[in-house]
Amino acid sequence: MAKTLCRRELLLFPLTLLSASPTPKAEHVRYQIDVTIAPFGLILFSRKQVGYGAANLRTLNVNAYRSITFDFGGASIPERTRGIRQIGYFEEQLNQNNTQPHSSRYFGFLSSAPEGGPSQATLEQAGATSQICCAVQGELINGQASFLKTYQASLPADASFSTLPALSLLMRQLLASICAKSCLAGQGPANPGKTFLSVLHEAAFGPLAQLETTCQYGHRPLRIQAKRQNISGEIVVDAKITGKSCHHFSFTCPASHELSLPTRIEYHPKPWLRLSLVALKEIA
Repeated sequence: MAKTLCRRELLLFPLTLLSASPTPKAEHVRYQIDVTIAPFGLILFSRKQVGYGAANLRTLNVNAYRSITFDFGGASIPERTRGIRQIGYFEEQLNQNNTQPHSSRYFGFLSSAPEGGPSQATLEQAGATSQICCAVQGELINGQASFLKTYQASLPADASFSTLPALSLLMRQLLASICAKSCLAGQGPANPGKTFLSVLHEAAFGPLAQLETTCQYGHRPLRIQAKRQNISGEIVVDAKITGKSCHHFSFTCPASHELSLPTRIEYHPKPWLRLSLVALKEIA
């Protein structure tokens, strides 16, 4: 039976890994983002290289303990998107004991998007001086989830893919500053094994080809439905996330039982909008 860790042990867990000085397994993938606008299946607009994304995956094993850290960030290139500026970032650290998830922490932010039909989305200029972001952070420890969230974080005018590392730190500071006065906050019971990262891992590498479950993110649970196929020696997962709205996406990764980063991601934030993220070969 897996050992149940107390809260003090959970808080000291990252220090335990660091003090052991193991060598972590690390993976990095850079993506090119292509866009297609096709209402009712009719392609009105298609363009390659409208933005860039990057993902990092780090796995650290010490005896029965395992820490998995995942982050992904991406941004559009306004010159390639007729002025539309979208930028976002997400990270999660999942800690396991004897392969069982027991705690996690996450953080993310996403810029607001122009609403309306395809013609508006391609022509409207996103905020010329200031653009508002949603920022959220939370943790799941000992079966309890807590979070902080704001819709009032201002995106700097110079925000871009190249500034993402510094921008993630700035957004953390903004979230803390805003939440010191007023923001969405809460806590409640949650299953420590139902985080976004653990659900994606289960969908891609778990025993079931079809998965229907929930994970906690911010103030609402997200319902996730996923179907896995093995196509030409690769794992392809088609998924749907339902929260306040419904989003469809798919990802392709090597057919292995080891957690790995996708080589391709298809994301449908709107029924008429498809974003394709294709892994780029890094130049040595």
